[in-house]
Amino acid sequence: MQKKEGDNSNEASAPDIDNDHAELQDDNLKRSHSGAFAGDDLSSNSPPSDLSSRQRAKPEQPSPPVFGDSTPAESQESKLDSQIVAHSEAFSEKDDDWLFDHTKIILRIGNDYFAASSQQRESQLKNLDHSSLDLTRIPRDHYCPKFKEGISKAPETLSLDDVYLKQPSLISWDAKDPNPTSIADLVLQEAEICETLKKHPHPNIGRYFGCLGEDNKIVGLVLGKYTSKLSDKVADSSPDQRVKLYEGVERGVRHLHQIGLIHNDLNPANIMLDGNIPVIIDFDSCRLQGEKMGDKRGTFGWELEEAELAVPENDFHGLEKLKEYIVSGGKVTFD
Repeated sequence: MQKKEGDNSNEASAPDIDNDHAELQDDNLKRSHSGAFAGDDLSSNSPPSDLSSRQRAKPEQPSPPVFGDSTPAESQESKLDSQIVAHSEAFSEKDDDWLFDHTKIILRIGNDYFAASSQQRESQLKNLDHSSLDLTRIPRDHYCPKFKEGISKAPETLSLDDVYLKQPSLISWDAKDPNPTSIADLVLQEAEICETLKKHPHPNIGRYFGCLGEDNKIVGLVLGKYTSKLSDKVADSSPDQRVKLYEGVERGVRHLHQIGLIHNDLNPANIMLDGNIPVIIDFDSCRLQGEKMGDKRGTFGWELEEAELAVPENDFHGLEKLKEYIVSGGKVTFD
């Protein structure tokens, strides 16, 4: 029996979910754009005002026990509040039709994250009794890679109000995954790409300040914060302004190619605005030119589906579709 999962994650405070390939975003910080990680605050429910105090902060409550041990889930959950931070409906194919199978849920309890499933639909989750769930703790090393040489830490003087903290996506986590650290691997890969971008800045490429770390593990990428999206601007822009928007995106793409990188996921959701300047974001699908694409690819409807390698043609395909989208004022889309 085949199954597919819809992607409809739910954030703790500021919903803005990555919809490509069922990725979690859960956010206690104000966010302005989506990325390959989640915007989830993995360390505290009330983030401090700067990175230094965040790194020093310790949770006031005790660490939650691991579910699945001898203590009943009801008594364990009563010790700490649980919070649904993401969910995604899964469907099964039957008689050429897709039928609802279950809802996958990610919960946060204290400093830890847990996966569960429910027969309730997403619209019913607000009334869900969390103590009825069979929870599986997600090991931290499955989504937070260790720092390695060449990965920089973000300056501690930065204010969290002025940056976007992009953190790991957990909705795709699977306890049976033969590669249990696949999410952590993706985090590290994007960090390495961003280090290259940091050495070769460009006005049409999103800023990267370094990584946020805890216990020598990467818990998030500290990125530039942008307050508006391409989709917010394009409809009200004049024809000349639309041309300038497209030209800015094209300059950013050509810069990536000049430094040997292929974005592989060009679409309106990955273009933000810095004032009137278009800025390309989201580099979890980005690869060195000539590399194999890997599991994380582009967005359905916008990607070059048959692509197996990271080559310039992948981005040229996305640019052509973006050009149609921008010139039409957002009326032509490929979602």
